[in-house]
Amino acid sequence: MARTIRICSLVLACAASALPVAASAARDASPLGQYARARLADADGAVDVALEGYAVALSAAPGNAQIAIRAFRQALEAGDRALALRAARQLDLAKAAPPDAQILLLIDRLQRGDWRGATLATNRIKEHGAFDFLVPVSRGWIAFGERQADPLAALRVRNAGGVTTSYAREHEALMLLALKRKTEGLAAVRSLATMQPRGNRLRLQAAAQLVALGALDEAKSLLSEDEAAALRIRALIEAGKPVPGAVDTPLAGMAALLSRLAADLLRDTASPAALTFARLSEFADASSDANRLSLVQTFARTGHNQAALQTLAGIGPASLYRDYVPDLQITLMERAGETDSALELARRKLGSGQGTVNDHARLGDLFNRQGKHKEAAQAYRAALAADKGLDEPKAGQWPLLVSLGNALDQSGDWAEARSVLEQAARLAPDQPTVLNHLGYAMLERRDNVAEATRLIAKASHLKPDDASITDSLGLAYLLGGDLVRAVETLEKAAVALPNEAVIGEHLGDAYWQAGRRIDARYAWNAALAQLDDDEMKQRDRLRAKIDFGPAAKP
Repeated sequence: MARTIRICSLVLACAASALPVAASAARDASPLGQYARARLADADGAVDVALEGYAVALSAAPGNAQIAIRAFRQALEAGDRALALRAARQLDLAKAAPPDAQILLLIDRLQRGDWRGATLATNRIKEHGAFDFLVPVSRGWIAFGERQADPLAALRVRNAGGVTTSYAREHEALMLLALKRKTEGLAAVRSLATMQPRGNRLRLQAAAQLVALGALDEAKSLLSEDEAAALRIRALIEAGKPVPGAVDTPLAGMAALLSRLAADLLRDTASPAALTFARLSEFADASSDANRLSLVQTFARTGHNQAALQTLAGIGPASLYRDYVPDLQITLMERAGETDSALELARRKLGSGQGTVNDHARLGDLFNRQGKHKEAAQAYRAALAADKGLDEPKAGQWPLLVSLGNALDQSGDWAEARSVLEQAARLAPDQPTVLNHLGYAMLERRDNVAEATRLIAKASHLKPDDASITDSLGLAYLLGGDLVRAVETLEKAAVALPNEAVIGEHLGDAYWQAGRRIDARYAWNAALAQLDDDEMKQRDRLRAKIDFGPAAKP
């Protein structure tokens, strides 16, 4: 079983003395023995056993805050809402509930329509201060639930700071629609949610509520023409069916807020705390596939691939988000080491007759990463054919041409690879990626070094801060005999990417050619330390250079 997922950065320090953790603890029926048993299971990744132990210990020692906080964390990690809520309530009674436990209490009270209790939990979140930017939205939805005369009042916080104001304005737009104030709500949504990806969730939520209000044309006006979930909503509208995902209750509002917070944390910092809020959002609205997808993406970004796959399985074939599932499954399977399963799923999708350009390209990427470069080249050709660009590629197809050229190169067909890469360069003469890729491949074969240098110099001019391009330029200078500029340029690349073995090797080669033998061996040793054990060819080459020096030419 996978090891326990650590998801929250708000861990309280354990109180009082440490508990003894011995093998005999597994047979101890006392609360502390059960707790120790749970900790041992936790450390071993036995999630089910750990949860059972924490639950028993929590029941036997309801006043022990240390047991309660550990039970809360483990339950939150594992998605056990009932145990997490039990622990949060006990922590609240002991006046030891952390802010995320108060958020769970807020969710529970919103679900039960306990507006007074929800207000109390919101006040405690504000008192703590860590998440006080959630407070206006929470108060607004509580007021909506209580049917106060002006529930929007709590959301009018224009001078409260960037994050607070941003969330409040978003929920003001959603609440206007929930209040059936269609014209104002639509205007507010349009002012906030452009047709960029970041505004997509708000547009989908608003469209669902507009459909519920019978404003079908207005709903369609918010939907993009090419985004998968938006296309699903359009199909439901045309079929006269209801659209899920409207934010029209306090609980749905809180779930949407927490999901948005998780996405922001993930995008800006990839913070582990993102998982806490994604999980809390799921606790608030377990029926929402949008929230489930957010949790999947959070698991994936934080490296918990098996947990992401398990969560993804909850998105069914009728979901608005079903089109995202195969791509995510393939990516997650590959990351989890299930490469054969990923490849089989990619092939199966193409075999269904529903394969797109991206499906063919993804299959090519999978083959490439598995070292099957001839098969990769065939997949990239199929992608170009599906995009009607195999015979006469268009400018926008240069990325596919680069992928095809790379696969041909890796398969040993340099002549064809060069032709394809030159075609990409003609279509995209100002794309530094294309110029660098072609130029570097030419350098590796000592094929017209002068022309390769020109291409790479142009790429470096277009993208001067790209360390990989700077490395290519340094190698070009080295092969052209300009040792001074080679050393200077490669040192710049090594400072920008100190852990890149290829750059370190090139720098060592330049030092050696410049007569700086000690510096060369230092650079090669540093490069060797960056290689994995399975990169045997590169390791052997570097060891030979360290022991005997390079060949006459780098």
